[in-house]
Amino acid sequence: MNKKIIKRILIICMSVIVAATGFNIVAKALIDETNSVRIDAGSIEDSTIVMGTHLIYLGSMTDSIYDIAQKSAEQSSQYNIYYKSELANGAWFDITDAASLDDITTSGVPVSDEVIEKLNMTHHTKSDGITYDLVTGKTVSIFDIYSPYNLEGLEEFNPLKLQYDNIEANEEKTDTDKRNIQLIRDFYSLEFTDDNTKECDENLKALQEYYEILKRDGAEPAMCDMVQSVMEKIDAARRAQIFNNIQLEAIDNLIKAISRNKIYEEKDILGSDTSGEIIIEENTSEENTSEEGTDSETEEEEEEKEVPKIDGFVVDDNLLSSLSEVVANIEESYNEYVNKMLDEGTTVLSKTEYDEIVKLIDFAKADDFASCDEQIKKLMYLDNLNNGVIKNPNEEFEYIRDYLVPKSRDEFYRAISNGVGAEYKALPSTAANATKQTALKNQQSEVEKIRTEYQFIIQGRIDRMELDTSEAYIKGLIEESSLYLNRIKDDEFYTYAKSSVDSYIQWLNEKLASINSKLSNGEMDALYAKKEELRKEKLEALDKNDLAKAKEIDAEIEVVDKQVSDLEKRLNNIINSPTASQSEKAAAMAALGSGNASSAINSMVNEVLEEIKNGQLEGVESKLDAIVGFADSNPQSVINALEDIYAALSSERFMDAVNSQKLDDLLQKTEDVAENEVAPYVSELTDSDMSKIIADYFDIDISVIDSSGSGEGSGNGSGEGSGNGSGEGNGNGSGEGSGNGSGEGNGNGSGEGNGSGEGSGNGNGSEEGNGNGSGEGNGNGEGNGNGSGEGNGNGSGEGSGNGSGGEGSGNGSGNGSGSKNPLDKLLGGKSELLTNEEQGQVLAALAMYYNDLGSETAEKALNRYSNVLKNENNPYIFDKYRQDLVNDYVPLDRLAKIIGYRYIFNDSQKEVVLQKGSNYYIFSAFSTGVVRPGEKNEELEIATGYQKTLYVYKKFAEDTFDIELINVPNTDYSIMLSKDSMEKAFEIYDYLVEVGGQK
Repeated sequence: MNKKIIKRILIICMSVIVAATGFNIVAKALIDETNSVRIDAGSIEDSTIVMGTHLIYLGSMTDSIYDIAQKSAEQSSQYNIYYKSELANGAWFDITDAASLDDITTSGVPVSDEVIEKLNMTHHTKSDGITYDLVTGKTVSIFDIYSPYNLEGLEEFNPLKLQYDNIEANEEKTDTDKRNIQLIRDFYSLEFTDDNTKECDENLKALQEYYEILKRDGAEPAMCDMVQSVMEKIDAARRAQIFNNIQLEAIDNLIKAISRNKIYEEKDILGSDTSGEIIIEENTSEENTSEEGTDSETEEEEEEKEVPKIDGFVVDDNLLSSLSEVVANIEESYNEYVNKMLDEGTTVLSKTEYDEIVKLIDFAKADDFASCDEQIKKLMYLDNLNNGVIKNPNEEFEYIRDYLVPKSRDEFYRAISNGVGAEYKALPSTAANATKQTALKNQQSEVEKIRTEYQFIIQGRIDRMELDTSEAYIKGLIEESSLYLNRIKDDEFYTYAKSSVDSYIQWLNEKLASINSKLSNGEMDALYAKKEELRKEKLEALDKNDLAKAKEIDAEIEVVDKQVSDLEKRLNNIINSPTASQSEKAAAMAALGSGNASSAINSMVNEVLEEIKNGQLEGVESKLDAIVGFADSNPQSVINALEDIYAALSSERFMDAVNSQKLDDLLQKTEDVAENEVAPYVSELTDSDMSKIIADYFDIDISVIDSSGSGEGSGNGSGEGSGNGSGEGNGNGSGEGSGNGSGEGNGNGSGEGNGSGEGSGNGNGSEEGNGNGSGEGNGNGEGNGNGSGEGNGNGSGEGSGNGSGGEGSGNGSGNGSGSKNPLDKLLGGKSELLTNEEQGQVLAALAMYYNDLGSETAEKALNRYSNVLKNENNPYIFDKYRQDLVNDYVPLDRLAKIIGYRYIFNDSQKEVVLQKGSNYYIFSAFSTGVVRPGEKNEELEIATGYQKTLYVYKKFAEDTFDIELINVPNTDYSIMLSKDSMEKAFEIYDYLVEVGGQK
């Protein structure tokens, strides 16, 4: 079984257990024998999980299906989770408390088919990825399983359902109870559909048919996922409309009707109520609870009632309170659905997506599924651009070039060429100058938003181009930009429009500088790489005493040095040129900067080598000191330089008897500085070193992070014995036995041994990936322990060992299983002892350690841990904003998690709200504006970026929310921590340096 699937099973188990234990309100089940079926357990395909009332083939599990199944578990009170294991010949296991692979293979809790066949089941998502209604046998859209038209089944109405069930459970119902039951039933029977919801239903039906065709044809999962994503938007629009219709009047009427407690005339209860309240059409009173009505009343009694009256009803506070909860739930869900639903939006990206989805729906309704395929691909290209990923570079490039660039360019043209806007034109001629300026600035903000989105789309195109072609493309855009200036109207908005165009041109120049920098860097890097290879070849030749070959290589190195020198001169000429643009100068400085230190070291080495060759040794020592001065910033280059100098001095020592003593002194000097002044910068703390230091910082017992495991064992006998084995094994030994085992994995092990007397036995086992641990135990009974290491899943191996010395022999057995954890290797398999935040702190400390000391081990650890932490969705690490790698940004979804704010994202509007209590911030993609409650809107230095979520400029985030950012070197990730948490990261870094030394 795939390790990710195993992990998903365990995650599901834990989630449902939490949901079950937290659901402490008893309500009548919505799902029972009347609306469900019993299944034939033996006919279900292997790898199927039973969760709630749903059968789900594990490979077809999605987040949406999981949420639906979890909800059904609550509504049916079927909280146990079962799995039909392909690893145990289709046997069923109860995996509610599963912790490892063993729980669905050998040591799990098996259940009979009869247990499964007693469950109430409603739906089955099969291996074809399609969901079937088990009652009707027909396929069903997952968005219709909990129909928005069945109010009683919606979770927003759970508080009302609970009170309704409580009233229904009363054996002696009062008149108020009867009235309220009827009021609620009448409410549930109301129709809240309209033309909008009916259109959504039709759209969902057409898309569901197309989705099922894709699934049956074996289409790529990404296409199916995109169809589901579109359907989710339409379903959100449908649900938002229904909740809007409910909110308008129905809930208010129900609350009014339940709140009535004054005396009414009988005709008011039986007749229509002019107040518009929902009316119960039966004659009831608190005192008269007879179900026989008024037939027994005599004519005399009727005559006595000149104006018939009945006593008032009692207000049910619990019921009213539940309705208040329902109203709050509806409002919250309504806002959530509005932010998710299909909407045209205001940006080029959102309008384009809307248009493509409308076309997709039209094609689906017309059964033109070939055109649907093309529309889905376009939506996938657009989605990849939005999310900052490149999956189909050629196709995505063509889509951006042909559809998005022209649209966004035209939008920018229009924005700068229309002159003053509607807000300014609406002002009276007598308006204050400040009012006019405000109108013009508001208009400029809109233009800037359009400009930034245009740049975003241009960047998307550049990202899918080769450097040389992108250079030509940007140059063309710079030339074209003169047309923009010519299109600006000469009116009050001219200055503002020109400012936006100037910013656009500046951005283009910066892009060109960046591209030139990469091109130049590539050239410089290639030269240095070539020289490094030649240097190694020269050292090999000298090792073989092949001086002729070494001389030939020296000549080649001189050629490369000349090329480096020429490139440096060319770049310096650009930097010092009075006619070069700032972007050109920035590009040249960037290209030159990558090799500056190496270049300086290289120049000094060449001088030293020349002086040694000519016997001019007086200045060599001072140049050695100068070269060593670069050790803190460029240690490896210094080591390389010292190796070259040492080789030259050694060669000269055998040829120059006159200066032998001086050469000996210089050789010794070179050795001393290499060992004492440079080596500390390049020697490494090992993973083990860092493990111990970090464990010590967090007060983790060093013995805990030892990779050994232990198990159960027992033995009695005489003599001494020892044994070794791997994986699972059995052996016999005399006396008390103990054993240690290790395995890459994480789990539990056990061992057994028999014998008598005194003695010891040892067993070791290992297995990568699924991990085995062996046990450590002492005779006369029991021992226990755990195996640990890297890996995901479970595994076992077999082996045996024999004891020697004295009498008897003994065997021990052990097995273990493990799950992957981000810092397992660093912390010996015990990184689960650290929280997500602490793991983020460790990563930040390692980043600082690498930045300052250039530790190769830390670099590898950073790369390894950051990837795993990202895959584990650790909230403290995130993807950098790829559209602008010069400035740092913070993703608002991650920021919200760390600062404890609610995150509300409107995809169509490309807008995010961060909210906590009465405090909130509203950000818009490509805009510099930030809306805050009760305060003047704030302007950001740099516009908010867009990449799946919104990215806000680092400085604003740090100043406003007390967080700090640190980039993970040589990766596309950044770490975000609160300021207090970053202080902990600094402490860990200091501790690494203090305890580990400058290694």
